[in-house]
Amino acid sequence: QSLKFPPEFSTKVDLTKVNWDTLKPWIAKRITELLGGLEDEVLIAYVYEQLDGKKTVDPRQLQISLTGFLEKNTSLFCKELWQLLISANQTGTGIPQRFLDEKAEELRRQ
Repeated sequence: QSLKFPPEFSTKVDLTKVNWDTLKPWIAKRITELLGGLEDEVLIAYVYEQLDGKKTVDPRQLQISLTGFLEKNTSLFCKELWQLLISANQTGTGIPQRFLDEKAEELRRQ
């Protein structure tokens, strides 16, 4: 059985351009959601470790290394994460556009 990877994975990402203060809470929240509300601090720390302080990472390797933990949700998580990382590389602020849009909407509602 061969793994299928999303087309986004062919896009290279410079992790040094990512604002991790905005992305780490999303990673923790999303993993907790995918684990049915169980907050797995060890897994969350492991994901941070795979990304933090590196210039680049192979998303395919990341997906393979997380499969034992997130099982059927691994490809979904990795695809969402990679889309955010691509966006963070494109905004110039290191913050994914989706987060900027959500914050702008939140401020408009106040």
